[in-house]
Amino acid sequence: MPRFFFDVTDLIENTIVIRGDDHKHLIGALRARTGDCVTMCDGQGTDYETQIIQIDDKQTVLSVQSSSASFSEPNVKITLFQGLSKGERMEYAFQKATELGVHCCVPLLSSRCIAKPNDNKLRRLSTIVREAAMQSCRGRIPEVMTPVSFKDMLSMFSTFDLVLIPFENEKELSLKKALKMNSDIQSVAVIIGPEGGFSYEEVAAVLDAGGLSVTLGPRILRTETAPVAVISNIIYEFEKGE
Repeated sequence: MPRFFFDVTDLIENTIVIRGDDHKHLIGALRARTGDCVTMCDGQGTDYETQIIQIDDKQTVLSVQSSSASFSEPNVKITLFQGLSKGERMEYAFQKATELGVHCCVPLLSSRCIAKPNDNKLRRLSTIVREAAMQSCRGRIPEVMTPVSFKDMLSMFSTFDLVLIPFENEKELSLKKALKMNSDIQSVAVIIGPEGGFSYEEVAAVLDAGGLSVTLGPRILRTETAPVAVISNIIYEFEKGE
């Protein structure tokens, strides 16, 4: 069944109207017709089962048949602080993190970042996250925050039950052990360095602020690969069900 996100303010008298690119995709690529069923999600965790009651050149009108909590959201909220990187690496990291179930994506400005933030890049990242959330049947669209400085990130640690920073020089604490030690958590921050990684001073600052440095094993992962590995393990450890 096709699935689209919509703004809850567009739910009026038990009907939802689709316009723009979603409307074009629905009637073009998906060749939807009157009477077809479509799942609409408000991006905040509620799914609406709807039926198309009207189609014209500019919009599709759907009638809401029922609503329910989305089944696809993990029960641990993961915030990804991703060191700002060049090219398509940030896009890949945010896309895959969204598919895996991340709650929030935050571009991080650290001492070894080469790339610079700009409005066009942030809009592009938001578009990629929205498309990834739709493709992976997410119940919500992760927020893409404006870039934060390393200092500002440290001040946010009190809002998380667990803060993890993968570090190639960590030899004792594995990601697996860290997760086993913290089995009763609801929120976790994952901090990933840019292409050049983090400085010793930055890692020390994270530890002083209450974070844990963890090893991901003997192999060094690229900046866009590391978040996929960490988030996958967190979801596996805390996923609903057996």
